[in-house]
Amino acid sequence: MQPLLTPYFIAECIAFLCSLLLFTKNVDKYFRVFTLYCFLVIVNETLSTLLIQDWHYSSNHVLNNFAILVFFLFYLFSCYKALLSVTKRKFINGLMVLFLCSWLIEVYINSIYVLVDYTLIFGCILVAVAALLYMIQLLSSLEVVHPLRQMFFYVASSYLLYTIPLGIIFVLHKYFAYIRTPVEKDFRYFFSIIMNVSNLLMYLLLSISFIIAWQQQKLSK
Repeated sequence: MQPLLTPYFIAECIAFLCSLLLFTKNVDKYFRVFTLYCFLVIVNETLSTLLIQDWHYSSNHVLNNFAILVFFLFYLFSCYKALLSVTKRKFINGLMVLFLCSWLIEVYINSIYVLVDYTLIFGCILVAVAALLYMIQLLSSLEVVHPLRQMFFYVASSYLLYTIPLGIIFVLHKYFAYIRTPVEKDFRYFFSIIMNVSNLLMYLLLSISFIIAWQQQKLSK
């Protein structure tokens, strides 16, 4: 059984606390949606663990399926808000529609009680593409602003560090299932380590992004 107080869960709580800085005066009100996101992540993580360990449910797939829908749409929407090009924003809108359709189709075919793993893999690809679009925009910007001083640089980096390993791991799991080879214990441990590190880095980077936004507000006074 996986304990609730993992390093990445602690990082999620730290990110939530740091996100409260976004409620400081003069910080763009849109950024405050990250506080809601961090709060929902903590709630989902807590309930997912309690459903299996304390409440003895056989699965937490229903909860996680809705979490996948909400969180990945949020990732795409936040990338949409960070992009300046109208064309790229329309492209992100299209990605959000594609992701929603993929989720609905997989739920319709397999039922809500089966994890939407194909949609998860597809979502990882879409979010990685959206984050890379922002990185390209940042690097090609004419503004003389160091990337490390940009809040969304850390957000986009966190998305890349989360979705790329997650997508690869789920592809490997589907491959092992296809060839009917059980994932050995060592592989499971290896995958678990990668995802723990990936989650930890994601929320530490988000924490940094919230602090950057708060510092920029202080400097603008």
